[in-house]
Amino acid sequence: MKARVLSSLAALALVIIVGSLAVRADTQEGTTSYWQVHAWIGQNVVSGVMIMTMTGNKVVAKFRDNTIHGDLVEGGNQINASYTGPRGSGWITLNLHNEGNGFGGEWGQKGKGADGKFVGSRITPSPAPAGTQ
Repeated sequence: MKARVLSSLAALALVIIVGSLAVRADTQEGTTSYWQVHAWIGQNVVSGVMIMTMTGNKVVAKFRDNTIHGDLVEGGNQINASYTGPRGSGWITLNLHNEGNGFGGEWGQKGKGADGKFVGSRITPSPAPAGTQ
């Protein structure tokens, strides 16, 4: 049960990170982006794809049953966010790098220190097959 809760929290943290990257890298309002994320909870790793939407300096992300809401700060290089889900709530801080195509950060439960770390990279959409555009 504890591993499942930690897995959900790690996934949520990843979603927040992904949302942060979308804010910096995209210039259009309401832009959605996809990210490959890996989160560590002790020695356990949780991986998956997160979907993030950016509007101005606000980020909203969804991953499994978790929702993340964040703000782009520090000149567009950091996202401070909170997450909520069926197993609790907490905070996420992520730092953008690689011109908005990557991130690293940490997450924790509400009112506590860091529980884990995460990294992510933007998933580039595949080009449409020839003759379908």
